[in-house]
Amino acid sequence: MGAPKLMPLAQATEDSRTLVLVKGFLSRNETAEEHHEEWVAGLREASWKGEIYLFSWDASTEAELRGDMVFNGIVGGLAGFGIATAARTGLKYVLPRVIPGPWTLSSWAMTGAQLVSAAVALRMGTSHGARQRWNAVRDRSEKIGREDLFPAIRQAGIDTVTLVGHSLGARLIDSALRSGDQSGVTVEDTLYFGGALARDDEEAWRQAAVAITGTLLNVYYSNDDVLRRWYEAVEDHVPCGRGAVEAEIPNLLNVSADSHFAPTDHGHYHYRKHIRSLLADFDWMDENSPLLRDSG
Repeated sequence: MGAPKLMPLAQATEDSRTLVLVKGFLSRNETAEEHHEEWVAGLREASWKGEIYLFSWDASTEAELRGDMVFNGIVGGLAGFGIATAARTGLKYVLPRVIPGPWTLSSWAMTGAQLVSAAVALRMGTSHGARQRWNAVRDRSEKIGREDLFPAIRQAGIDTVTLVGHSLGARLIDSALRSGDQSGVTVEDTLYFGGALARDDEEAWRQAAVAITGTLLNVYYSNDDVLRRWYEAVEDHVPCGRGAVEAEIPNLLNVSADSHFAPTDHGHYHYRKHIRSLLADFDWMDENSPLLRDSG
């Protein structure tokens, strides 16, 4: 993967404004036009008439995640089988000499114990591989946010921008906003969809909010199964993508997507299909105050 960069997705139709979309975990190879058609269509339906860019960064891929899981699973499984085999040898030859007695453990029982140990270790190894990949990409998103997002925007000749982050892309944007160096770029509104970002760090949210001139919008879905399984299993807290940010910040707005998704729908990858309704109260065109109307 080369250096992070901006990629044009759609030209402006009527407005001179610029929006930059930052996608999340495992999205590195999503660079073709068809990967972003729903985002672009949703933003257009929500009345965004300016140009749209994608910030392309090394967010990893599903193939790399599977590779880590398989490798660590195999290593773990072999280790578990080896330990169980050693234990079997000890029980069979050593234990009777230490503690005399009628030891009658069958070969089938011992082999079963070996296989169970291997299966447990394989599962643990697979889980470790997934965590390892997530941790690496999470840390990378923060570093790229601090160092690369605003320089890339500035290098493209953009001095005023609206930022949209999905999943781990929200974390990248947050890191950029709180870096203290925006390279001369003015940020109007910032929108998070299913953000993989802590919601209870009030000071961090305040820092991000004062770094922009418009609204900091957090769109969340309380039943987001992707964030529950991936984010919360590693980070041990509920992210902003699954609940409202409760800090009292004037330009912070929470919008629940609960009524927009079916109960059986994890929702994490469906925000792009519901942008128009989710942003129904967001006034893109008010240049004097990008703040929204009452969202109810």
